[in-house]
Amino acid sequence: MIEARIAPSVGSLPAAQWDALAGGNPFMSHAFLSAMEDSGSVGPGSGWSPAPIVIADAAGTLASALPAYLKSHSQGEYVFDHAWADAWHRAGGSYYPKMQIAAPFTPATGPRLLLADDALAPALLRAAEQVCADNGLSSAHATFIAPDGKTGAIPASTNSSARYPRASARTSARSARRRSRGWKSAP
Repeated sequence: MIEARIAPSVGSLPAAQWDALAGGNPFMSHAFLSAMEDSGSVGPGSGWSPAPIVIADAAGTLASALPAYLKSHSQGEYVFDHAWADAWHRAGGSYYPKMQIAAPFTPATGPRLLLADDALAPALLRAAEQVCADNGLSSAHATFIAPDGKTGAIPASTNSSARYPRASARTSARSARRRSRGWKSAP
């Protein structure tokens, strides 16, 4: 049976084990995320409560991890969802607290599912869903996910319109609206 748990912080977990899962991404590294905790950028009073979700193997070694935070606001995410929060509030709900799976204050792509074995991804995601359900969180958000799901690298041969047809259609429609208003599209 696979068992997931919430650790009190990234800093409470073994650095070498966490870094082995992070695959060399500097913004997912134990040093970076622990520095966020140690500096007070995340933690009490910041609106970012560390809640990393981890699964260990039979020997107790980290086998997968999710850099999760319980959020009481949308600051520091570089995703401006204030309109969603307002709409949720007007509909009678509470958008906060929510789960944010991210590198805090860092709009850089990278892995968000830190896995020694890809087969653990479903269990890790189910654990995140369960944390939301058990704690009355409105939702879970994962931001700046690497297109390849692992390193954050986008292969040179990648055709983003083929891989992301909806994004391409939205971008094309947005560009047409901007041109009609005299705005220039980004290259």
